[in-house]
Amino acid sequence: MKRVISIILALCMCFLMSATAFANNTQTEVLTLNGETYLVTITDDVVTVIDENNGYQATYNQKTGIVSVMEINDNSSIVRIDLHDIIYQSTESNHILRASGSDSNSSTDNAYSYERETIDDEDNRGQFWTIQIPNKIKMTWAHTNNISPLDDFADTVDEMRELEDTIDDEWGSAVLTLVITFAAGYTTAGWQVALAAALASVATSDSLENILSYAENINACCEDCESYFEEVLVYTEPSD
Repeated sequence: MKRVISIILALCMCFLMSATAFANNTQTEVLTLNGETYLVTITDDVVTVIDENNGYQATYNQKTGIVSVMEINDNSSIVRIDLHDIIYQSTESNHILRASGSDSNSSTDNAYSYERETIDDEDNRGQFWTIQIPNKIKMTWAHTNNISPLDDFADTVDEMRELEDTIDDEWGSAVLTLVITFAAGYTTAGWQVALAAALASVATSDSLENILSYAENINACCEDCESYFEEVLVYTEPSD
């Protein structure tokens, strides 16, 4: 994972360089980042970064907006994406406001959410939960056998939302949209590459490492939420 992130950061830095000092020229140089060495070639609107030690090659074409990362040995593509399309989607995206009340919360796009309600009437007494991950929802009463993963799920959604709100506050909604699109939406190992490519068009090089760190944490929250979700047993009646 760290090797992939290193080449991501190298490629991002080259994106930013290509828009300024190296426009309309061919330049080749060696770039060292986080202890890794990369061969960088910039020709007009195309940036290529080669990491021979770890076997990766990354390319970005500014005119077409296509970003690709490949394994050098077998020439197989890890990820290929249209950056122009992602940027357009990010500008059109609308995010969901934080759910009101201390007993409910959600990710910014509402893909992960929970709501817990304490019910106290003649027929039913207890805590009733609704939890959600992408394309799945569970509604259940809290019991001894499921309260732990329910609480863990809620804590993780809270953590995810806090990370997302920090990104929104620090770098704006466009960056947040890109992070959510890739960190929470990609299932391949190369999601960081696509995210970094998109970020290079809207963030400075000084911000990239911090944003990618937040994205890694959000990605971990998504995985944890899905794990806790599967652990939750559903009860149709409150506990005795």
